Amino acid sequence: MKFIAILAALAAVASAQYCPITSGSCNTNNTPAQPKTAKLVRQYLVDGYECSGTVEIMNECEFKVTGFKVVAPGAGTLTWYGSEYLNAKSGGNNLKEGIEQTGTETDIVVRTDNNIFCRASLVEHIGVISIMDENYKLICAADFGTASSSSSSGGSSSGSTSGSTSGSSGTTSGTSSGSSSGSSSGSSSSSSSTSNTVKQGNNTNNSTSDAKAAYMIPSAIYVIMLSLLYYLYN
Repeated sequence: MKFIAILAALAAVASAQYCPITSGSCNTNNTPAQPKTAKLVRQYLVDGYECSGTVEIMNECEFKVTGFKVVAPGAGTLTWYGSEYLNAKSGGNNLKEGIEQTGTETDIVVRTDNNIFCRASLVEHIGVISIMDENYKLICAADFGTASSSSSSGGSSSGSTSGSTSGSSGTTSGTSSGSSSGSSSGSSSSSSSTSNTVKQGNNTNNSTSDAKAAYMIPSAIYVIMLSLLYYLYN
């Protein structure tokens, strides 16, 4: 009976974290179909904090950061996390703990298969790689746009094609009678883009609190699990 209770506790912890892969080893031959890169953007907008660099996915369990720099005054342990998208409700995967702070740009390679029972493929499952402190404060994040490498490049290409097609279609139809519609669509798209940019900058605090909530769930359940184990064995 105790064994069943322990399994149930372990299952609860696993379900609270983002663990799309729960066995096996890393396949370094599984690489992105097209380059999968994104810039680290600082999310915690407080003086003294710095974070920058360009993240590139090398294979399903390794990524490199070019020109990496992170400074988080007063922070303890900094950790790399991976998720489907920023503030994903499925939580995040602890990719690697113990980031060394540096105010000088440097190039690093990070391997993420430290936990074979709860890991995620950087190629198929990760759309955002972020850095958090021990209190789950979101310091910065690199957003690839989607968890799938093929979808990411496809989405970028399709967005670009769709935009130009829309624009030319609006211009062409303008010779008939849809010119105003094309212009309206273009300005609407531009305004939407501007709005999204502003929204991202203004919602930094919300992003931090949402991310904190998402990543605190696994920790809370982990404490419950330890308490349960202590109760069962005493």
